[in-house]
Amino acid sequence: MSIAVDSIEPLNSDYYNTNQSENNLLDQSNGWLDSNLSQHNFSSSNLSCNCPTCASSISSDPQNLVSNTGSLSPTQTLTTIPTNTLLSGYKWSLSSSNPVITYSFYENDVFGGSYYGSETGVREVSQAVKTNVRSILNSLESIINVDFVEVVETNTSTIGQMRFMVSNNPGYAYAYYPYSNSVQSTAGDIHLNGSYDRLGDTNGFQNAPGTHGYMTLIHEIGHAMGLKHSFEATALDPALDNNNYTVMGYNFLYGDVSTASTFMPLDIAALQSLYGAKATNTTNDTYRFTNRIDQFTINGQPSVTSSNNIKQTIVDTGGIDTLDFSQLVSYSAGYRIDLNGSGSITKQDAYLNTNYSVNGVTYKSTSSGTFLSYDTVIENVVNSSSKDSIYLNSSANIISGYSSTKATSNDVIYNATSQDLLKLDYNAAQITSTQSGNDRLLRLGTNGSITLKNYYLNTANQIQISYLDSVNVSISDAQILEGNSGIQNLVFTVSLGSAINQNLTLYYSTADGTATGGVDYVSASNQSLTFLAGETQRTISVGVNGDWEIENNETFFVNLINTPSNVTLVDGQAMGTILNDDTLPQLSIGDVTVNENGIATVNVSLSSSSNSTVSVNYSMADGTAIADQDYIAETGTLTFAAGVTTQSIVLNNIINDSSYEGNNETFFVNLSSAVNADIQDGQGIVTIVDDDILPQLSIGDVTVNENGIATVNVSLSNPSNSTISVNYSMSDGTAIAGQDYIAETGTLTFAAGVTTQSIILNNIINDSSYEANDETFFVNLSNAVNADIQDGQGIVTIVDDDILPQLSIGDVTVNENGTATVNVNLSSSSNSTVSVNYSMADGTAIAGQDYIAETGTLTFAAGVTTQSIILNNIINDSSYEANDETFFVNLSNAVNADIQDGQGIVTIVDDDTLPQLSIGDVTVNENGTATVNVSLSSSSNSTVSVNYSMADGTAIAGQDYIAETGTLTFAAGVTTQSIVLNNIINDSSYEGNNETFFVNLSNAVNADIQDGQGMVTIIDNDLSLPTLSISDVSLIEGNVQGKTSKTTFSFTVNLSQASNETITLNYATANGTATAGSDYVSKSGTLTFNAGTTSQKISVTVNRDSTVEANETFFVNLTNALNATLADSQGQGVIMNDDSSSISSTKSSSTTTQSSNITTGLNLSQFDTDKVDILTGTNGKDTFILGDNNRSFYTEFGLDDFAIISEFNSNNDVIQLQGNASLYRSESYGIGSLQGTAIFQTNNGSNDLVAILEGVNSVDFETKAFSFV
Repeated sequence: MSIAVDSIEPLNSDYYNTNQSENNLLDQSNGWLDSNLSQHNFSSSNLSCNCPTCASSISSDPQNLVSNTGSLSPTQTLTTIPTNTLLSGYKWSLSSSNPVITYSFYENDVFGGSYYGSETGVREVSQAVKTNVRSILNSLESIINVDFVEVVETNTSTIGQMRFMVSNNPGYAYAYYPYSNSVQSTAGDIHLNGSYDRLGDTNGFQNAPGTHGYMTLIHEIGHAMGLKHSFEATALDPALDNNNYTVMGYNFLYGDVSTASTFMPLDIAALQSLYGAKATNTTNDTYRFTNRIDQFTINGQPSVTSSNNIKQTIVDTGGIDTLDFSQLVSYSAGYRIDLNGSGSITKQDAYLNTNYSVNGVTYKSTSSGTFLSYDTVIENVVNSSSKDSIYLNSSANIISGYSSTKATSNDVIYNATSQDLLKLDYNAAQITSTQSGNDRLLRLGTNGSITLKNYYLNTANQIQISYLDSVNVSISDAQILEGNSGIQNLVFTVSLGSAINQNLTLYYSTADGTATGGVDYVSASNQSLTFLAGETQRTISVGVNGDWEIENNETFFVNLINTPSNVTLVDGQAMGTILNDDTLPQLSIGDVTVNENGIATVNVSLSSSSNSTVSVNYSMADGTAIADQDYIAETGTLTFAAGVTTQSIVLNNIINDSSYEGNNETFFVNLSSAVNADIQDGQGIVTIVDDDILPQLSIGDVTVNENGIATVNVSLSNPSNSTISVNYSMSDGTAIAGQDYIAETGTLTFAAGVTTQSIILNNIINDSSYEANDETFFVNLSNAVNADIQDGQGIVTIVDDDILPQLSIGDVTVNENGTATVNVNLSSSSNSTVSVNYSMADGTAIAGQDYIAETGTLTFAAGVTTQSIILNNIINDSSYEANDETFFVNLSNAVNADIQDGQGIVTIVDDDTLPQLSIGDVTVNENGTATVNVSLSSSSNSTVSVNYSMADGTAIAGQDYIAETGTLTFAAGVTTQSIVLNNIINDSSYEGNNETFFVNLSNAVNADIQDGQGMVTIIDNDLSLPTLSISDVSLIEGNVQGKTSKTTFSFTVNLSQASNETITLNYATANGTATAGSDYVSKSGTLTFNAGTTSQKISVTVNRDSTVEANETFFVNLTNALNATLADSQGQGVIMNDDSSSISSTKSSSTTTQSSNITTGLNLSQFDTDKVDILTGTNGKDTFILGDNNRSFYTEFGLDDFAIISEFNSNNDVIQLQGNASLYRSESYGIGSLQGTAIFQTNNGSNDLVAILEGVNSVDFETKAFSFV
């Protein structure tokens, strides 16, 4: 992977001095010189590093520059465009028929921060950044052979090759080179610092062209397309390393950095070298500048526009194009217009007005303007009203815009030639022309002047000038046969574009071409030619001298000179051609035969002598002979002086090769490019006679390992031009075919010139037998064709690669008193007898106690690979060892073998069984103590251990016992251990039956578990059954209100204590004074108390009515209790009467005022039954009298007589009570739907309900709402 990490930093006080004119030192954290900027020496005004490593990468000489001369633009002109200084070595691999590069913008909604690279915090760029990127790519697409296609990221398969995103990693911005075409790679990805995805200062990536942020996007796209930094290896000349030429450098100043708003000329050339150029602006285009020199329209369409100062590049590859400055605003310093490739169009005072320094050398840059790409050709210029400096290019330029009605200031035109035209909308007489050195100054009256630089430096190559009253003049070319003697006149026609009404005199002179004045023609100098008024054609005659000399056609020129100011030379030069009419002699070349390494002469002859020098070129070409193999090819020129008819080519170039050709060989000597002669026979044949004998065949010897591959070379003593063949076969030596090798036959063929062939031996057999000595067989040659056999037998030696066989002994397992076999193996068979000694040694088994030690020798006959040691020496003891025991069988003193594994392990498996563990059962009272015994079936010589734990039966852990775990350990010889149980819980629940839990054994060590579960039985000591009782219930009967016609009486049945048994009982209602059906709803059923439950409910429905009656009773009776006894088996329900006559206050008959109303409760002493009265207030001020001076009402029957006061308003109404406030209390009270505050009289310890204030939350007896009497 290659990353172009430059992180162009933002422009701020962290990177600049207060005047903000210092160069921008950029963060090159991972990709420039190395990863640590502290190793480099940056000066305050020097972008590039001054350390030796960095400084050495910048050439001290100008790069591909030609010297500045007076005829060139002051800008040094590149002869070769240094595109290589920007090429990273990476580019996108594109289809030639469909060169598409896709691009996309990271989508948060699709990827949610995930990214295949190492960057973190990856997220989407803003819409403004997307707009800028699209604009840059659209512009780039118009000038390189690439189509940029935006794709919308919907999944991992719809990602662009170039991808734009924000991430946490860049200090400002960086990009990856296009090192891969895979969209799942970081290639072409561009990362931006999200804090600069903004508008505002110049650093924001959302900003318009002409800002640092916008130029940074162009820079990073350059990296993603394969451009490197201009200062890196193969660095650009520092004089060009600024953004007049490229955005890929770092040499920019604060006032200059923000102006590069397109790729610049060198960037464009580099990108076109990678991807090809597109035809751009190929029609006759007009670039019109109006308000600014750095922005324009193209045929009426705007270029890159911005309110900032910018730099942009014009790319135009065809048509006749015009730069029109006629409407450009006047500027006092004037404008500089350079039509050459990479030339600038800018203000005079902006050109090269900023300095930057590299390695202590100061260079200059232009701050803003328009630039031309290297391949852009602009033909025409319309000047501005300001002072213009115009630098013409090598095409035919037309400069116009000069009018007698327009002020033009003082223009200067550079590089003008005779193909250029200056159009003046003046009559010739209005112009004053003077000479100043080599310059011509044209004064335009009060409108200004035009200086034609170096006009008089070459009078034959002067710019043409046209006026309003100009006459166009042209002269035509002419030709004539030379003739053999005398003078023939060659006539040239001079034409006027239109007739004029006065005489016109022109002047002409001749000039040599290949013809020489005075020898080939009659020269003329400053001769006059006069047109009379009305004439449009005249002729000029030049005498041509005839001769007999054979020569080429010759030319001379007639130039119109010193033309009047009103004459425009459309064509001011005519060429005269003198056609040669003399016959040329004929050239012929001979053939020759020569021996190899011989010398020969090839003759070349003329058919007749010539008075001229004749020359002819010669060269050589292959026939059957090959250049550099049979002869050395030469070229040259033969010259025949006048009168000479023969010349020779001496051949010292024949190669004496050692190849046997069989036949003679030939090559050719060819004549070409004859001067003063024609070629009649232009090819000579040189025959080389072969002097080489038949080549000799020899075969080499070779050595090869078993199963190896070897090459047997067969060689010729010298090469041959014929095909050579020879047969080969194989025969035994000490090696045996089919056993050591596979015999093969075949034919070798040597093509012409080949001197070596090989027989590849893949036929060696890799046996596993150890031979001790190497073996041989033979490869024999026979039946040679076109060669003799000099050495026809090659020896192949097979090197035995079988090492001494390796001895290994196996392991074995045997029971006590058993028999076992220990095998000893050889790694491979041997042709020799192998022997080895063996002996035995203790491991954990003891000789004489567990086994009987033995020694001996094993012998392996030739070819045998296995022998065995039979073990009958195992002792059968009766002790339980717990672990198996081992002893060793060791090998030693091997003969004809090596010992690889010399120790076998014999494992004796103990056949004595483990003792058996059993656990007993036990019975214990609640809260009692018991012992559970665990016993071994037999004693053991080893320590025996076993874990125990407890598990529920019918007894529950934590409720009936406390579960415990532990380990019992039996020392050697001990057969019994005990678990003491102190964990029985003495509960008070009556269980009814005894309960059990289990003690379980597990994880026995050195013993087996025979009976692993002991049962513990807990005897219940709770003797008495729980008792049942039922509550009484008293409730107000209630009245029927809407759909509510019932009141529920809820009776509670309680157990005296919880039980572990399920308890059931029957219940049924019975009449008291209340009657089932009319006063309540009869009910019967069964209640069930699950284990642990101590309370249940029985609900009985009471019917509401409005009948005034006494309180009534009914009963709920309990019967047939199971697992419990009945302590209170009858519950009484009291239905409290709440019906009475209704007493309401009466309202005044007045309709305008409300009088005080007095409502008096009933004095129940007047009646013989308890009552509940309803007292209803009015909207006025009401008084409710609940007592007088003699007594308190409603205090006779406790809860059975009271008043219900509705519509009570504590702010207006008054309640009258007997006595004082201390005799009363209040509390919230509710009966069914009746909710409010109850007033109780507490006199003499009584607690009589006096009244219920319906809908009242609380009362205060000390307020005006109460009065006491």
